[in-house]
Order: sequence, then structure tokens, then C-alpha cells
Amino acid sequence: MNVSIVYDGLCPVCRHVARASRLRERTALLELVDARTQPVVNVQGRDLGGLDFNQGFAVVVDGTVHFGADAAQVLAALTERGGSGYRAFRYLVRTEARSRFFYPVFKAARRVLLFILRVPGF
Repeated sequence: MNVSIVYDGLCPVCRHVARASRLRERTALLELVDARTQPVVNVQGRDLGGLDFNQGFAVVVDGTVHFGADAAQVLAALTERGGSGYRAFRYLVRTEARSRFFYPVFKAARRVLLFILRVPGF
């Protein structure tokens, strides 16, 4: 299984989630792509340049692109059980309904965090 996570490298939460996802234990082919500093036009042969990474992150699994709430659900499904933070994340986004409900909350919290940290937009 080939997995790529495309995320905002200036967001400390996004960076932590991408790096600590525990996917390395499940796949030898894990690529972490910082959308702020790395090109996103050829991620597993897919052009992700049209995605707004201020609105979400992407998980690409064997060429299939998942974005936003869908990406959160896929990441939770692929991630091995870990600490309490991941257990909470997995619980909140495990089903499509929960993911669609909680993902906008995560996005709002991210925006507040980036505002507090004075991180510029894309």
C-alpha cells in the first residue's frame, strides 16, 4: 500500500498528526508532503494543485485522493492504535457522519491556532 499525506507544515497540529500517524508500521511506502514547501503537482501521479490546503489535508492511497473530512476518516482507519489523542481522533472521525460533523470543528480550531501563531495563509 502506497500512502501520501499532504498537509500544512506550518500548522503544528497538522505537522504532528502527519508525522505521528503510525502508518510506517503498516506500509513501507509513506510519503509526507508539506504543501507549503513542496510541490503537490505529482503526488502518486496525481496533481493536487487544485486543492485548497487551507480548507483541509489530503491522504492519497494507491493513487486515490481523499480530502478534508474524507481524508480524516481514511487516516483514522489506516492508523494503528496509539495514544489517547489518536484514540480520540479515531473515535471522532471513524464514521462518515461523525467525520462530516467534527471536521469543520477541527478546521475552525486550526484557523484560530494559526491566527494566534501569526502563520500566514497560502
